[in-house]
Amino acid sequence: MELAIYLFLLYLVASIIVSLEGVKHQIGGANAFFVSLILSPLLGILIVKFSPRSLNVSHYIKRSDCKDCSFKDKLFDETCEVCEKHGYWVEV
Repeated sequence: MELAIYLFLLYLVASIIVSLEGVKHQIGGANAFFVSLILSPLLGILIVKFSPRSLNVSHYIKRSDCKDCSFKDKLFDETCEVCEKHGYWVEV
């Protein structure tokens, strides 16, 4: 009986670890926890690893590098007014 309790606690801790990894992915932490709890932590970690990573917007900024005007290497949220070149997202 005592072994069953320890195995259940180990299973629960493994599911929590999978959910912590799932926070970084689009599946999310709660969904990863329930998948790993219902199926198994091994299948849960496989599902988490194959789900796409979520984009952390706080690490990205929109940048406009215009080689034809004075807006080069400045950060903007809109397009360059001189050449109409759109900005793109870069990691900070």
